[in-house]
Amino acid sequence: MDAPRPDAPRLIIKTPQEVKTVQLLEHKVWTIGRNRSNLIRILDRFASRFHGKLEIFEGRLCCYWDLNSSNGSLLNDQRIQSGVILNHGDRITIGSTELLLKHRFVTTASQPQLPVNQQVLMIHASAVQGKIWQEILLSQNISVEWDCPGTDLQQLVNLRTTTHTLPGLLILDVNAIAGDISALGHWCRTKVIEAQILLIDSQRNTIPPEEQSQAKANGFLDLYPAFSPRLLTQRAQFEPPLQTVLKGCGQPLTLNDDSLSKALQALSQLINQTAHSIPHVPHDAEPHDAELHKAEPHDAEPHKAEPRNAEPPELEDDPWDQDPEELTSLQVDSTLER
Repeated sequence: MDAPRPDAPRLIIKTPQEVKTVQLLEHKVWTIGRNRSNLIRILDRFASRFHGKLEIFEGRLCCYWDLNSSNGSLLNDQRIQSGVILNHGDRITIGSTELLLKHRFVTTASQPQLPVNQQVLMIHASAVQGKIWQEILLSQNISVEWDCPGTDLQQLVNLRTTTHTLPGLLILDVNAIAGDISALGHWCRTKVIEAQILLIDSQRNTIPPEEQSQAKANGFLDLYPAFSPRLLTQRAQFEPPLQTVLKGCGQPLTLNDDSLSKALQALSQLINQTAHSIPHVPHDAEPHDAELHKAEPHDAEPHKAEPRNAEPPELEDDPWDQDPEELTSLQVDSTLER
């Protein structure tokens, strides 16, 4: 089996019985469910025969759709209503099965190994905003490393400084950072870290000038608002943040216009696709599958994941469903690695 690639998206599948990993390289679309024909087959009694699908764009953008399943899917404990773009560390829950996406390193195809000063470490609360940042940075030949919301930044910076692997720039979403931001700035100035920090606020469309000035006074490069996903083809909103990033990385301030335009066009199509598409259920899905458990009405209480020790619901008979050995194992295709 080939050695795992550090820049490849991976899916860690956790069941009450075992944990396995899939490198999401061999296929662009990965169907998930109880039916034998799924590339990722999960033998979970709360899962539908064709429960969901993962789609990989350009080898680095991961999206998940729930295929009108009976019990639904949760993303980080929230019910999924439409297609969603996934971030590194996102967790999809199907019954008692968890699917954890790991995609820490994202590099450019033309230059997969970039020096540390051309790398950016990002922590985002919003997957859409994070992926916009990822793609515009890659368009300027800047590699991206991800970490998860809630990461202990002081511990991270101390460790990476010691090992000389701290990227030259950190892009931090203020909504993904625990604790006081100004205290973080004071600590960074006291520590005299080699990296610079750019703040963004993924929950606001505008930032008052006085807040931007305060951020700079606290030692940060700047504080920028969220990008508008509906205006991705309008370059004006991207030029100031990108120039700040290039300056922070010590690179020339000239943007690669053609590469940026192509990245924004592709992103616009992807975001529209996830927001408005209707999931396609495979043609061989059984009609009665949707009747196993009726969906909650729109005014019902928010969906909650079933407890691990909950009694499984009564399912309609399936030929393989009668085999107890199959119900205590997880089956996926040959790309699995232990």
